[in-house]
Amino acid sequence: MIVRRVLFFLSLCISIPLLVAWAAGVRWGMPVAPADRLELPGSGFRVVMGAGAPDDDALQVSAVGKNRSAVQAMSLLPIEAADYPILRYRFERFPQVLEMSLLFRRADDPGEVHVVTLPQPGDGVASFTLSDLEEWQGSIVEIGFAQFPIAQLVPSEQRFQPFRLHGAELWSPSVTGALDALRTDWFAQRPWGLFAVSSVDREAGPNSPRRPALVLVASGAVVLVGLWGWIWFGRRWRRAGTALAVAVAVGWLALDATWLWQLRGRLGTTEAVYAGKDWPARSRLVADGVLQSAAERVKRALLPQDAETRVLVDAPSVYEALRLNYHLQPMNTALFGPIRTIGDRDFAAGAILVFYGRDDVRFYPPTRELFVGLQRFEARSLIDAGVLQVFRVDTRDGR
Repeated sequence: MIVRRVLFFLSLCISIPLLVAWAAGVRWGMPVAPADRLELPGSGFRVVMGAGAPDDDALQVSAVGKNRSAVQAMSLLPIEAADYPILRYRFERFPQVLEMSLLFRRADDPGEVHVVTLPQPGDGVASFTLSDLEEWQGSIVEIGFAQFPIAQLVPSEQRFQPFRLHGAELWSPSVTGALDALRTDWFAQRPWGLFAVSSVDREAGPNSPRRPALVLVASGAVVLVGLWGWIWFGRRWRRAGTALAVAVAVGWLALDATWLWQLRGRLGTTEAVYAGKDWPARSRLVADGVLQSAAERVKRALLPQDAETRVLVDAPSVYEALRLNYHLQPMNTALFGPIRTIGDRDFAAGAILVFYGRDDVRFYPPTRELFVGLQRFEARSLIDAGVLQVFRVDTRDGR
């Protein structure tokens, strides 16, 4: 029995690291350490947007530029992308309210900037597998980083906090680099995203490929425990079942600890924005302050006399339409998009139409004709303030 236990333990010690190596993209014959490292010190980056200055070997970024963004870049002698599949980058005091992207140009199309979302670096070293990107090919002639407020979470009033770019490195293929990139992929902090709010699945933008999920690898490890238990303990179901139950419990606790760690980072972003402010100030401190101001203007013009009137809202993006719909509460609101799609003009009769940022809305005051795309209404203009347009559609009897 002791021999079976030893063999069971050795089987797990071999198979589980192989499973992790598969998830990291380790290939047979890959060296443990990188044979070549291209060092990119922070002081070698130039400030493209924002403000900053070299500080020893680092770059101190002190201000943002247009659209509250900062960009640093470095020109390179042409290097082959296939020779450097791993990126390592290090920042200090990187604000939790900022997202970061990698920028690079290729020699075959120097006018196009390729952009990919990176995990937040925090105060340590983070890694990323560049070989997962379809665009990472050919000769690379420039590389850089861009920082900007987290979309849909950080308001424009948020004060900028300086940070330091210590530098980056491009590594040739290695086991160490692949495992470091997998560690960053699994455990790095990532902000909330509207594309996924599930704690089980992994959030990633459309331009940010991910390695196999931790939950998948943990499930595979549990399967291996059950498989080796069945092989070495045979019909001794009690021992095999105990091992499997312990594996499930340990795996679940590990996943739960990881999710709590990621939740802690996301709540850190919330604290950075709202901590130390009273509730009235928090309610006014929103990422879409422009939409909130537009909604307040509509409510001042229409409430309370139009509290029950149907209000149909439309904007260029679904996000803007939904947020404007939210800020207009407690008015009787709905989205105009579905009605516009099916062409139901009667549903809009007597309603108030609120358009924000739409360029296909035309109104002719002499004839009171309102054209929204190909649809025509008889209406009256209530607010005409550039991007914000509000109309009252006549009822069926012309009132």
